[in-house]
Amino acid sequence: MKTSRDDKNRALGELLEQAAESVGDITQPVLELLYQRMPESRLAFEQHGGKKIGELEASMVEQVLYCLMTWYERPVEVEIILRETVPHHIETLDIPQDVFHGLLRATLDVLESSVIELDAAQRESLADLRSELGDIIEASSQYW
Repeated sequence: MKTSRDDKNRALGELLEQAAESVGDITQPVLELLYQRMPESRLAFEQHGGKKIGELEASMVEQVLYCLMTWYERPVEVEIILRETVPHHIETLDIPQDVFHGLLRATLDVLESSVIELDAAQRESLADLRSELGDIIEASSQYW
């Protein structure tokens, strides 16, 4: 039986709580994983963050978390955010689409790895977020 959106949202909330208990603030682990996988993404943060690179990095991870936490309750809002943000960053700031995918994947991977054993609803929630938000990022990158 397929898990309902409410159940996936609850599962994601539990996963976020478990991650907070085991890792604390996930910002640094997410960025380390992103930079390990995509060293070129650091340049984008350095170029646009300047002396406030840490603030920019934290803000970007926070935005991904906001999209994750909002997706099941208000998917249209998240879609609007991504459809406005992704093309702007690609066209105006010269940020490759891959950085958006990389940041999403790194965030989800850190959340997933922070829990010893995921239950079925948590696994399904993470898989849906990877797929559905990844598809929106992909579609949004075509607008510019």
